[in-house]
Amino acid sequence: MAVSEMKESPFILNGDDRKTVGQTIQRHCEIRKWQLFALSVRTNHVHVVVTAPGYEPLTISHQFKAWCSRKLKSTQKNRQRFWTEGASRRFLNNTNQLESAVKYVLEAQDRRH
Repeated sequence: MAVSEMKESPFILNGDDRKTVGQTIQRHCEIRKWQLFALSVRTNHVHVVVTAPGYEPLTISHQFKAWCSRKLKSTQKNRQRFWTEGASRRFLNNTNQLESAVKYVLEAQDRRH
């Protein structure tokens, strides 16, 4: 979304928000019996590697965003939006791709190029 189209300032997740988002995604995976391979909650975005048989990637990201928004709303009452419209959703078709994605999420996020 272009900055000129934004209706609110960007949402930056503080430490408590990051914990809430992480716990919410973990719990949602437990309830749905989705396998969570990797999770990294950053200050302005989230990376998740998950398998969810029978669900489209768009549905998965919408569910994560919806549940996390509900939880964040309890402390951010005046906030209307927490996430952008888009998300990267790609299929990992083999073990090498899965391992690479997990490594990226768990290790590469904090590297400086």
